[in-house]
Amino acid sequence: MKKKLRLPPIERQEQLEKFIVKAAAQRGISRVTHSHVAKLAKVSVSTVHFYFKRRDDLVASATKQVEDYLIDIFTENLQQDSVRDALTDLAEAFLEGGITNPDLIKVWLDWSVSIREKVWKDYQNLQDELHKRVRKVLNRAKREKLLPKDFDTQAATRIYIGSGHTLQLMLFDGRSRKEILKAQEALLRAVLLVR
Repeated sequence: MKKKLRLPPIERQEQLEKFIVKAAAQRGISRVTHSHVAKLAKVSVSTVHFYFKRRDDLVASATKQVEDYLIDIFTENLQQDSVRDALTDLAEAFLEGGITNPDLIKVWLDWSVSIREKVWKDYQNLQDELHKRVRKVLNRAKREKLLPKDFDTQAATRIYIGSGHTLQLMLFDGRSRKEILKAQEALLRAVLLVR
């Protein structure tokens, strides 16, 4: 019989964090449990409890991973000279996230409707940070006279980020890539007032 190798504590925690996201994606952040994470990770429930004492710790791990992921793609894509390129590349990277990191995106979607949960305030704080980053790009476009002086960057930011929900739901609904990209382009044109 082959003996199981013990992972060093840091590696075990990182392994469990991946399965926490998977569990939250499968059951929702309000229903993630130590036993489900243990089953997915093929470890004992006590192992999960050792690293994540309370269910709130599981939820915090899942939402922190989503937050880190979103902050990374927003940071990476919004630092471009061209406003249109920045917003287009971010939209494409976000959409690609639904393909390459579907569990993170599913947790984000679930988190976005967890109004009665303790994590709602954390979601609002993340949204505020993401909105601030997009508004900065749109305000730059106003200064560069690419957008009208009376352009409402706050409303446009809400539409732009909200369209991410729509596009991800289309993806998870099985819509074709062509249909999703067409919708993405239409939403981006609406936000930037492009004809």
